Amino acid sequence: MSTHHRYGPNGEYLGSSVHKGDRIENFDELGRQVSTSWVYEDRVDTYGVGEGLTQRDWKISDRETDVRDAAGEYLGSSWDAGTHTDYYDADGGYAGSDW
Repeated sequence: MSTHHRYGPNGEYLGSSVHKGDRIENFDELGRQVSTSWVYEDRVDTYGVGEGLTQRDWKISDRETDVRDAAGEYLGSSWDAGTHTDYYDADGGYAGSDW
């Protein structure tokens, strides 16, 4: 089990995620659980609390992920830098990091 903390592009705290094998529990900046993600070989499916599928992250390579909403609309991407993960919005702008 590991915990990651997410920060926005200006360093603001956005929340955390607790990784438990093939399940990830996601929390907002106040510590409230907002979603659960399930990790598969080719993707990560995220379900909001009390909702259905809200996001699907497709693995492009060992380091790059394509992030889409439940309807398949492109939301952005992520890049695994080894020590942390950087996130980019749909326009390619920096959207924050997980540490």
